[in-house]
Amino acid sequence: MNLNIFLKDSSIRYPEHTCVVHGPKRLTYLEIDKYSDRLASRLIENGLKKGDRVAILLENSPEYIISFFAT
Repeated sequence: MNLNIFLKDSSIRYPEHTCVVHGPKRLTYLEIDKYSDRLASRLIENGLKKGDRVAILLENSPEYIISFFAT
């Protein structure tokens, strides 16, 4: 099982369980999955293809996790 399948499975099995806590911000598995799918769609719309290299320059944050799963 790869990490993307793990996230999808967790978002189906535990949609309301907390996945990420960052200060006062809490995101569920379903939210992380939804946001990463949305970002992935935008990246594809802007020309990103399988095999392209992507750099993520963010501090440890929910946005980093979302970007990681999106790519």
